[in-house]
Amino acid sequence: APTASSKPTTALSPFIRQAAGTDSCPPRYTPIYDIPTCVIASEYLVITNDPGSNGDDDPGSPVVCFVTFIDPSTGDLTADSKSQVNSNHLRRSAWICQSAATESP
Repeated sequence: APTASSKPTTALSPFIRQAAGTDSCPPRYTPIYDIPTCVIASEYLVITNDPGSNGDDDPGSPVVCFVTFIDPSTGDLTADSKSQVNSNHLRRSAWICQSAATESP
């Protein structure tokens, strides 16, 4: 007879990409505010990081890690999708979030 616990454990992915146009993270995930963690999350999610686009180009909006140019019909990344830490996340952008249990470097 199996000796494993009958309760399955669901491990959270350390990083996720939120739905495009949603300026928040889902429950149990938090926004990424720093560049080093954004770079690690991007590598984990196989997203090209564009350090030249980091900044605060839309003052008043939160400066977070996100990916640009999400295909509006499929929700998939496109050839132009790049991650950055900036405030200019628009309708076709998706926040990149980290598990609340993941520590920043």
